[in-house]
Amino acid sequence: MSETLPDGADAVLAQAGLVAPFMATRLAGGMNNQVFQVKSAGRDDVVLKAYFNDADDTRDRLGAEFAFLQFAAQQGVACVPRPLAQDRARHLGVYSFAAGRATQAADVTDDAVAQAINPNPAGAVPSVRAGKSAASARAGATVRPITSRRGPAAAGANK
Repeated sequence: MSETLPDGADAVLAQAGLVAPFMATRLAGGMNNQVFQVKSAGRDDVVLKAYFNDADDTRDRLGAEFAFLQFAAQQGVACVPRPLAQDRARHLGVYSFAAGRATQAADVTDDAVAQAINPNPAGAVPSVRAGKSAASARAGATVRPITSRRGPAAAGANK
């Protein structure tokens, strides 16, 4: 049985190159957003995400995620979904579907954090300055941002 999609879904899915009829399955685990796996004849599955929107919460969740994934794609990062289409007025985003499982706390290792900081294995991976490991970050420790060694801020502001 196909789930009922949010208003405007047909148009944004068409923007992404899908053709009706659609077969949608709501995916579990979303805390604030509605997330659907959508199938369309002759196309790879996609994800339709209906972002939480409330007058009291002015964060642009769609804009932030879509822009980050566009940036990641431009940098050649292939291990994250590709952004395909968006409807900013209706807070809908369409992304490539990446089969797998939800990330668990044990997946956040020092190596995974290093890859997130610098997904380019040919480049230099910055060191963790305050002696914090991924394990301590998982435990709620504060991790300071890595800054350049150039300029007056490097003279002691990051100690």
